[in-house]
Amino acid sequence: MKTSRMTTLKPNPIAPFGAARLAVRNAAWIRSPYLPAIGAGALLWLLAGAVGSGREAWSSGFYWVLAYPLSVAVAGFLGYRYPERAWRWGLAVILAQAAMHSIAALGRGFLPTGSTLFVLLALPAVGVAMIGARLGPADEGGRSLR
Repeated sequence: MKTSRMTTLKPNPIAPFGAARLAVRNAAWIRSPYLPAIGAGALLWLLAGAVGSGREAWSSGFYWVLAYPLSVAVAGFLGYRYPERAWRWGLAVILAQAAMHSIAALGRGFLPTGSTLFVLLALPAVGVAMIGARLGPADEGGRSLR
């Protein structure tokens, strides 16, 4: 004769967070290239501002020698890696820097000259991202994805 045993289940302390963890892991914004594009743009702007002695990051030689070329390189890499509508990555990197500048320049009249300069700075980043997309992996037809 078999006896049935009742087993008691031990409570799992992280079980309530399982659904939240799964939702975060599968969230599209985490896997999106926007996160590294915006993060790199903001980080490079902040680093240039911290290293430089001027009020704005672009007052520093570090911005023009290292931070801006790295911003363009990040846009090119993201264009290579994610070639569909690659212009977005160059724009995202530079717009993150524009956002950081507008936060830092609150009340100092950012819009007229700053926004014009950021539009000009975005053009090479967008161009390099699109070149990166052309150099990127090709689909079955031999065409580069855009």
